[in-house]
Amino acid sequence: MNTAIDSFKLIKPAAPVNVSLTLPASKSISNRLLIIQAFCKEKFQINNLSEADDTNVLFAALEQLKTGKAGTFDIGLAGTAFRFLTAYLSAINGEFLLTGDERIKQRPVKALVQALQTMGAKIEYVDKEGFAPLKINGNTLSGAEINIKGDISSQFISALMLIAPTLQNGLTIIIEGEFVSRPYVAMTVKLMAMFGIEINWSANKIIIPAVPYNINGLPSDEQGNKFIEVEGDWTAGSYWCAITALSPGSIVQLNGMKQSSIQGDCIVPALFSFFGVSAEFTDAGCILKHNGKFEERFGFDFTDNPDLTQTVAVVVSVLKIPCLMNGLKTLRDKETNRIDALKEQLNKIGVKVTEVENDGLFIDPSSLNIPAELPINTYNDHRMAMAFAPLVLFTDKMSIENPMVVSKSYPSFWKHLSDAGFKAF
Repeated sequence: MNTAIDSFKLIKPAAPVNVSLTLPASKSISNRLLIIQAFCKEKFQINNLSEADDTNVLFAALEQLKTGKAGTFDIGLAGTAFRFLTAYLSAINGEFLLTGDERIKQRPVKALVQALQTMGAKIEYVDKEGFAPLKINGNTLSGAEINIKGDISSQFISALMLIAPTLQNGLTIIIEGEFVSRPYVAMTVKLMAMFGIEINWSANKIIIPAVPYNINGLPSDEQGNKFIEVEGDWTAGSYWCAITALSPGSIVQLNGMKQSSIQGDCIVPALFSFFGVSAEFTDAGCILKHNGKFEERFGFDFTDNPDLTQTVAVVVSVLKIPCLMNGLKTLRDKETNRIDALKEQLNKIGVKVTEVENDGLFIDPSSLNIPAELPINTYNDHRMAMAFAPLVLFTDKMSIENPMVVSKSYPSFWKHLSDAGFKAF
């Protein structure tokens, strides 16, 4: 878990980055598999389970439930765990209190709660309506056709999908309006298919049958035990693409990473080709190299890939590429308000960030001026810490506030930086 350290000082490497590393396992895949495992009557092993805080919290809660202990579950900052547990606890027997830290209590959950209540869930708000903490009296839920807005959080939809096979009549989900983070729902569909759940998804309608999860399609090890392997996290790979883009002569090998992936953020190598990064896939993994060929202007819709926003914003700023970013609606309800956080931190290096219509930002780096001493605030957001860390390549003294917040998704981030020649102390 996150250990309190006020700040790290970072020092850039003396030579171009040349490193081989293994990225952390995907917490998005891990968390979905943990819910499936909890529902599945047959045993299977999850290999390479994520060590991120979000996954550890969910794992601990599910292990507690196995002992028959109900009671309170405090998931800290783990938003995915909160949403998945809201649905899961509603569909099993018991009385539960689900809560988290102050930021979790500010993140809206009403749309998910209303959808569950439509199916017969007994959920009460302890304090403010629409927000945590939640009092949940778990019981048998009925299948239904429910409507849910697609522009709030794809995690709401995935949470409902994961419990759907256990409902009496399955579940039909009608997505209303804009559908954000669609690849994360596609990930849920593909993982559930590996466990025998054939989902009918067309346009804005998702139909999940009431069929028990099974392990018939999983591979077996030498002892005959069924297992599934979690992929390395492509979102974590984006930080190494950023370092490669900003470090002439750099070579980074991401061990085990494959071009084919169920993760939406597997677009990372293709996306960073616009910023001077070449990616070569081999049997060993993905090799990133700096080629210095980048665009003069850039624009991208991050609706499907919101977690890449901060990283790209830093890279285009340093390379002085004017950039229009669209599809950022969900960023205000993440670990922090990432729109405000980006504006404040990029302003420190002379970059002007302007909000534009349709939930977008325009980044104007024409007045880029990176100071010799640069303190970076993280706002208790792991992606702020990791996205801004590459700026140390352009300054003599840099500090990262609350650096251990990276444990939320990438606990080994600072060690990997050290392996690459950076110094953090």
